[in-house]
Amino acid sequence: MRTISWIFSLPFLFLFLIFALKNSADVTISFWPINDVVSLPIPLFVLLLFGLGFVFATLLAGAKLFQVRWQVKKLTKENAALKAQLDEIQEEGEPEPVACEPMILYQGRYQTVRSSTSSAARPQTVPSKSWFRRKDNL
Repeated sequence: MRTISWIFSLPFLFLFLIFALKNSADVTISFWPINDVVSLPIPLFVLLLFGLGFVFATLLAGAKLFQVRWQVKKLTKENAALKAQLDEIQEEGEPEPVACEPMILYQGRYQTVRSSTSSAARPQTVPSKSWFRRKDNL
């Protein structure tokens, strides 16, 4: 990763050095609330602006890093609480299964499927093709 960073940084450094050698004139800077005038060489002014941008970006990244670390700490506590809750549930044992009759969805309504004790008591029939057709298209 550092190699890639250097590969992208070196051209900018080279361009800045060429800029500094070709432009050695002074820039006069005056700030509104302060009536003083400052005279700086152009490369020093550009370097100062890059430095201010770096400080500003570092502060923003630090704020985001602080927020992410706070979230990690909060989620770690929540994870520990959920693990403790899961351990309590697992110590209680398996819950008893609840007996219920199976249901199917037929024509928009749920219906209970009643099964007899023997399959011989109920004839096994295959529905005809008309059973699968929609009622509207008849």
